[in-house]
Amino acid sequence: MKNEFIDEYLETNNYEVLGYTGDSFIFKDTEEDCLVIAKIELCFGEFQDIIKTNEMRSSLELMMIKFLMNTNYPSSPVRFDIIYLLQTNKHSAVIKHVSNAFNEEE
Repeated sequence: MKNEFIDEYLETNNYEVLGYTGDSFIFKDTEEDCLVIAKIELCFGEFQDIIKTNEMRSSLELMMIKFLMNTNYPSSPVRFDIIYLLQTNKHSAVIKHVSNAFNEEE
């Protein structure tokens, strides 16, 4: 069920979904012309920011490397995001998309 909400959100916002693995989606941001790997975080009751760690970033980097190696996708800048999904009922959800979530300046 989680993937359907995220797929719809990405398509509605003109992102090109390229794949997903576990709790992460890989897509192309056509406006910024970059590849994005986004960790999907399921929330219950309210949005709760996750603690971003170097291990989490490293895991996302490894997933992106594997994707690029397996697809021969053209070289492109890469961005790391978090998409929070708060399911409000069986048929709807609220989504909070944090672009560049692992930016060291934050």
